[in-house]
Amino acid sequence: MLVWMLMLAGCSGSSSETPVPRRVEAVQAAPPKADAVQAFCDLHFPAAAAPPFELPELATPAPDPTGHWRWYNVWATWCGPCIAEMPMLTRWDAELDEAGRPVDLVFVSFDAGQAEVTAFASRHPEVRGMPRIASTDVIGPWLDRVGLPRSIAIPLHFWVDPEGHTRCVRSGGLSSGDLAVIKRVLDGE
Repeated sequence: MLVWMLMLAGCSGSSSETPVPRRVEAVQAAPPKADAVQAFCDLHFPAAAAPPFELPELATPAPDPTGHWRWYNVWATWCGPCIAEMPMLTRWDAELDEAGRPVDLVFVSFDAGQAEVTAFASRHPEVRGMPRIASTDVIGPWLDRVGLPRSIAIPLHFWVDPEGHTRCVRSGGLSSGDLAVIKRVLDGE
């Protein structure tokens, strides 16, 4: 008898009951993805809050800024992912230039000695602008100043706006699909 009364109560059609959702209404939509630029950058700064960029102390000078965006790639001759991405980065640099979006791509070497960098440059003439750190002792303090942990892996990428402010910092190697997000970084997003 109790079962019969419960069945009747369940069919009462009372407006205070919550209707059972249909199958398509019961599926929760995925939350929106984070902004692609913010998700891409380990550190991302809007123009108004962007800190001035500074290089570590260098043994060999960096090229002078030209008034364009600058892309600093921190690498080393002993870093496999660094070397693997260099042809792609130089190709992207040329593509951006051809598209009227010039960027000064500068490869900053974390190698301890100049001999390694010179030997690498002789084997890879397509890679230009390779200043080198003054000594490995400058790496930790420089990472501290730019807000990165000393344990961070290279390659490191810094995108610096024409006014000399850091807008995006990314650690790790890049992949072929990253150019679209890099263009958004260069648009000031």
